[in-house]
Amino acid sequence: MMRRVLWFVTGAATGAAVMRNTGRRLRRTARRLAPANVGRAAADGVRRRVDGVRSAVAEGRAAKANTEAALSARIDGRAESLSDRIAPGDQVLVDGRPVESSRVVVLRDRASRDA
Repeated sequence: MMRRVLWFVTGAATGAAVMRNTGRRLRRTARRLAPANVGRAAADGVRRRVDGVRSAVAEGRAAKANTEAALSARIDGRAESLSDRIAPGDQVLVDGRPVESSRVVVLRDRASRDA
């Protein structure tokens, strides 16, 4: 008899806990799916995408400007290859990390070149 009461109480407590948890989840989902919240979530998603595209365009423009400046410096004779300045076996470091000398562009100011 005691076992049956124990199993009944355990089952009732488990059922109550499951129902309480399910009710919370249902209320939370209903709040999330309310028309105002769905619209807000969609607007936030669009805003994040637009910001991502905006930052990608800005990054692309900056890279384009850097590339144009490097090419212009090479044409004007303000850029020179590090390969001409370093001895074989020497290592080029940028911010303490080794890099290939062909990946480094050294720019000279026009005023210092003319002097």
